Amino acid sequence: MQFTLDGDYNLSEHSPDIEKMIHSNGTIEIREIESMIGRGGVKGALRFQLLYMTPLSGYTISALEGTVEFDESIYDECIQPSDNIRIKAKLEDLNISVINSRKLSIRAIYSLD
Repeated sequence: MQFTLDGDYNLSEHSPDIEKMIHSNGTIEIREIESMIGRGGVKGALRFQLLYMTPLSGYTISALEGTVEFDESIYDECIQPSDNIRIKAKLEDLNISVINSRKLSIRAIYSLD
């Protein structure tokens, strides 16, 4: 099953401003799986890394790591509370864009199988 994740990420006050993105990368991390009657719950996070140029001292290169949380439900009438659900997560697409020098827009498509 494919899911989308849309969110904004604000840089901490200790991170330098973003002038230009150089490279981004990410992974999906599963943190909790719960089985209930007729559905399974999956909690996790998109962990992303960003390499970017800052306007400080003639354009320095800086790195940033962050997370965007998600909480998904998978519906299947065969799921029971005693079931041991195994989930494999895969990041299909990641798009990070700069809204302003202190804020990022993060969009991802990921699959849970």
